[in-house]
Amino acid sequence: MARQVAHEINNPLTPMKLTIQQLIRTKHLDHDSFDAYFEKSTQTLIEQIDNLSRIAGTFSQFARMPETKFTKVDVAAKLFSVVELFKNNHENIDISYSGVEKDVCVNGDAEQLLQVFNNILKNATQAIKDGTKGKISVELETINNEILIKFTDNGVGIPLPIQQDIFKPNFTTKSTGMGLGLSLSKSFIENMNGTISFSSKIKTGTTFAIRLPKEHESMLLHSEDI
Repeated sequence: MARQVAHEINNPLTPMKLTIQQLIRTKHLDHDSFDAYFEKSTQTLIEQIDNLSRIAGTFSQFARMPETKFTKVDVAAKLFSVVELFKNNHENIDISYSGVEKDVCVNGDAEQLLQVFNNILKNATQAIKDGTKGKISVELETINNEILIKFTDNGVGIPLPIQQDIFKPNFTTKSTGMGLGLSLSKSFIENMNGTISFSSKIKTGTTFAIRLPKEHESMLLHSEDI
């Protein structure tokens, strides 16, 4: 459990470090746009710090998982902000986003969604071999009453013998970049009445797909469970 706590605390630290590094570069290279980027970046840092504080608090008692706090969340805006962080700070990886950038809402937990997006994108960057031109595409689309989010990388892929284990608690493998956070990510998404799945091929890459009910549908499903 202690390893899992450390892993989840490290997840928000990655985009925080990337944001600060980009702030420094922007100040030195592009003074005209620094003020606008500073305001945007500080808001992102505040969100990640809040996320980190919550993780530390909820895991202070190892016996219980973080509680899901349901609110109206603009999942598109959250996703886009995380993608931009990784995009601006991984020069060797082509990270693209397709889909609307805001006003696609779910009834879920904003901080848990940030953890999920951070974890999957971090895993995707780690799955790309050094010296190769990495590509990561993030797509968001709405299908009827459902939101579909896909993360696709051209990394090393997940070996078939361990694919059945990657969502298990405390499972990890450095060779594919998969971390302990996938177990929690699955729990978080399922608590929001969603699903998370993946497909992978060695030396080709991996796609993670998250499906979440749109706000009104999610609220209906959650109320029926009470």
